[in-house]
Amino acid sequence: MKDQTLPPAAVAARRERRRLLQALAVSLAVGLVAWAIGPSLAITIGGTALTFVVSLGVLRLLAARSAARDEARDNAWKDTIAGTPPPAGDREYPLRPRALAAAVVLGALSVCALLLVSPSWRATQLGALIGLCAVALACSGLAAFLKAALLRQGIRVTDTQVIVPRSSWSREVVAIDLADVTATVWGPASKPWIEIRSGFGRYERDFPMSVLGASLGREGFLELAAALENRTAEARRRQGTEV
Repeated sequence: MKDQTLPPAAVAARRERRRLLQALAVSLAVGLVAWAIGPSLAITIGGTALTFVVSLGVLRLLAARSAARDEARDNAWKDTIAGTPPPAGDREYPLRPRALAAAVVLGALSVCALLLVSPSWRATQLGALIGLCAVALACSGLAAFLKAALLRQGIRVTDTQVIVPRSSWSREVVAIDLADVTATVWGPASKPWIEIRSGFGRYERDFPMSVLGASLGREGFLELAAALENRTAEARRRQGTEV
């Protein structure tokens, strides 16, 4: 997400630095293994350098293939949105994923199962680790469930505005003119999300398919994306005509 808000040159430089660090880490690991085996210092240095060059080349090749694949998926996702008819009139889309209830139940069952086992097993390191994981899952699921149940957030799209929660933990809403929205839909078709960002930096937040999909389903997600794309473009045209 943050990469998308940077200029393309800065994004490319950041990703290249990341690849350099990854290749360096792999080559240093190989060098340490070669040094431990200890054939000779020259072989260790040569193997480290060769590993760095090969690793960097492989990472660049994989990055190029991944970029091409993501671009194809992104184009397919945009075509899908373009082919989805936008809804008529004002619509409100809830942010109450039902999957959170399942997380709470799963966490509670995990804790109950842990309490039913023998005390000697609970005293082991594995038992303590599983217990901590179960408690963490139950707590996170309960917090998410209470948030969704109490806040009852949603996204409302009108002909001129999009009304969104001020933050992920707020009941307050923010009304943004559609003409000021600079980004609405990002991401490949496999894991799309909706980003709503105002042109003046007053609001910036993303809504992943994993959250919206549980409440809206794929069709509802596509409808919301199409509504934002269509009405944002229409609002910008009206603003340009008025000016």
